[in-house]
Amino acid sequence: MVNPIIFLDLDGVLNTINHLKRQKIESGKATNKVWDPTACKHISLLCEHYNAKIVITSSWRHEYTLEQLQEFFKSNNISDKFIIDVTNSIAPQHDGNNYCRGHEVEPWLENNSNEETSYVIIDDEAKFLESQQNYLVRVDKHKGFSTKEAVINASNILEDNSNR
Repeated sequence: MVNPIIFLDLDGVLNTINHLKRQKIESGKATNKVWDPTACKHISLLCEHYNAKIVITSSWRHEYTLEQLQEFFKSNNISDKFIIDVTNSIAPQHDGNNYCRGHEVEPWLENNSNEETSYVIIDDEAKFLESQQNYLVRVDKHKGFSTKEAVINASNILEDNSNR
């Protein structure tokens, strides 16, 4: 059995607006390098339970290397062993209106998985390919992956896909 894949955004998913506000209230400043601990715990538990691996889809992949991203995860109590790759950046073509992050997920799946691979996309944006909508857990950018509903939705998708 192939490891399930979690295509993961960071801003709005682990780095939530509510957590940034809490940081500001508690310490007078906020940093996007310290993520919502509840959302981080939920991602860790999801990875551990399903032996899932994370592929980062976040725009952070444009600024940081995979190794630097793994360090951010470690500093937020998510084991770097879960972080295996980033999607390639594909610049929008002539008609940028049709471009979405799903155009970067699709080739990653084609090149790195097979028909047995189950996956879930966790993002605060809904712009993904029609064929990916059933694999998408769209979270609210204020709460991110800190809600019970988001965790249940992601678990259900991984369960459904692994039973295909």
